[in-house]
Amino acid sequence: MKVSEYLQDDSPKYIDINVGEECDEKRFVDMYTIIHKNSTDDGYEYKDRIVEKVRIYFEELLKAVREGENERLNYISKHIHEAKYTCLGYSISGPGKGFGEDKFAFLIASMKRSEAYYTGLISDVLDVELYVDNVGVDIISDLVTNLIQDVL
Repeated sequence: MKVSEYLQDDSPKYIDINVGEECDEKRFVDMYTIIHKNSTDDGYEYKDRIVEKVRIYFEELLKAVREGENERLNYISKHIHEAKYTCLGYSISGPGKGFGEDKFAFLIASMKRSEAYYTGLISDVLDVELYVDNVGVDIISDLVTNLIQDVL
């Protein structure tokens, strides 16, 4: 079922995605697009809230990684999971699992192995997508989707 069908909205001003189905919606939440929204764009009123939530989360995550605070990392990762109804992104072997403990552990391990981490080039979530191997738009989209569920 599409969001517009559920909301009984005949003229949606949002991207009308499938929700609650066993399928992957091959779309992503893109922080670059969000950051570059201007005041005439639909959804602009959510921009600052989204950017701030993602910034604060990632600063805390990066601080915990740099300081080796595993207990804090466990806490930060505790409630990170994709809402079952979104199904954004893609997977090779059927509907994706979204962001969870496995992807969180993969993200942290990949960051720690990257040269960008050791040289201090990573300062926000977009840097991870640029500089860390095997972490791309899908993983970052899953993470951001989790962080901004209340806005979505």
